[in-house]
Amino acid sequence: MVNSDNAATQVGFWETVQRAGFWRRVLALFIDIIVVSLPLQILLIVLFAQTNGAVQGSFGINSTSCVSIGELPTGLEPAPPPGFNSIVECQTSLLGFDTSHSLRVAEVNQDGSVTTSIYRDYTLGADGRPNRAFTTDWIAILLLFAYLIFMDSRLGRTLGKRALNIRTIDIDAQASTGIPLRKAFLRQLAMLIGMIPMIIIASVMFFKYLAGADLTSLTNRSLFSLMIFGGLIEAVWLLWIVMSVANKQDPIYDRLAGTAVVRT
Repeated sequence: MVNSDNAATQVGFWETVQRAGFWRRVLALFIDIIVVSLPLQILLIVLFAQTNGAVQGSFGINSTSCVSIGELPTGLEPAPPPGFNSIVECQTSLLGFDTSHSLRVAEVNQDGSVTTSIYRDYTLGADGRPNRAFTTDWIAILLLFAYLIFMDSRLGRTLGKRALNIRTIDIDAQASTGIPLRKAFLRQLAMLIGMIPMIIIASVMFFKYLAGADLTSLTNRSLFSLMIFGGLIEAVWLLWIVMSVANKQDPIYDRLAGTAVVRT
């Protein structure tokens, strides 16, 4: 049986609050990305300079400049794609301080209106020489997810949400501060459901690459079609979320987790 007092309390609660809109959520996330990434980027600037580019990353708010060059640097491993016709060198920086230095060697082919590219990326040191740098982008992503989960679990709001006067609540306990850790984790995980096909495709390509597959086999037409299919699923998933939030409805990941984001 439904507890009538509890039901009445819930109805009364939803009559006094508003769901957070699209731009409040987006701006809150933007602030949170800066909160997490900026200290890491400052540390990365120091590490990049001190290790001659042995530690690098291209996450966060940055600028990237690329230039085509005419000659390959010596010492590239593994070998570039056979028949390459494009060499592009890129530098990523924050306020003029380098955080990443890379090289892309590609074979670009034009067939009517369709352009295909087989490429291999390399990391370069601060001196422009090839190296096997430790990239930190994945660490920044993991820390961002950990921060979002921890703050929602403990306080129900991140620093970005606090700045935009919104918070995450547990549908089953609206008055509680924070949400259960399980729900906070499920909420972040559910956001990625639409990316599962692309994650699977990328994982297959990565393990084939580690097993020694040549680049041509990783860019065949069937795999390209699968990537388009995965990209469409991801786009539809994102559009569904955006439309739900824009209409001030709980997006699918909030419904799966039993949470909501409301204005305070």
